[in-house]
Amino acid sequence: MLAERLMVEMGGLLCSRRSIDKDVLADRVSVDIYKLCKKEKRLLQQEWPRLLAYNPNIFRNAWMKTVHRSSSIKRTLGIVTDEEAPRNRCLIRLSTVVESFFSRIVATITYDQPAVEEACKQLGASHRQYKSRGFQAIFWDIFMLSLMDAIELSTTEYLSGSARLRMLHTCQKFIHGIVEQLRVGYFEEPTPVVPRLPKLSLTESALNKDRTSQFSCE
Repeated sequence: MLAERLMVEMGGLLCSRRSIDKDVLADRVSVDIYKLCKKEKRLLQQEWPRLLAYNPNIFRNAWMKTVHRSSSIKRTLGIVTDEEAPRNRCLIRLSTVVESFFSRIVATITYDQPAVEEACKQLGASHRQYKSRGFQAIFWDIFMLSLMDAIELSTTEYLSGSARLRMLHTCQKFIHGIVEQLRVGYFEEPTPVVPRLPKLSLTESALNKDRTSQFSCE
């Protein structure tokens, strides 16, 4: 099933707005604007565990809202109705794996930014195989909006004032950056693999030349 295959891929990579096609991708704003500074990375790593502690179901709630917002996502994941979603085992497991993926990125982002970007790009590229099943890049944007809604609601329980605003701004940049890297990987043209011819040794080359001359008409 699609949801289960996505879970496997997301778990192994690191040990929404409008639909954007290939032509538009080249003109969009650089993903660099979503990179976090050192201070923001420290804040994210400090507050992320607190966020999950105050709302352990934050990713599950975000997925429920995502499914509610998009009938296309429901169809792609094999969910018939909104009422079915909270009991859908694949969706529950998927939310757990997505949370784990995000948490790994939070833990890695300070010391290995390239690894984070590459993991997101690979995950984005792996979603090309689901186009025929109805997957669209805009699904990530819808999930991003739903996750930010859940974060905004949760932070009201333990943060206030400027501290809450800094956390929300950092989370927004963080999540948006992940989505943009997913999109880059999804729309990036696969690098063609050029087969290499085996190298002949000097002895083999000379032998082939001799064999050719034996059958020459000259």
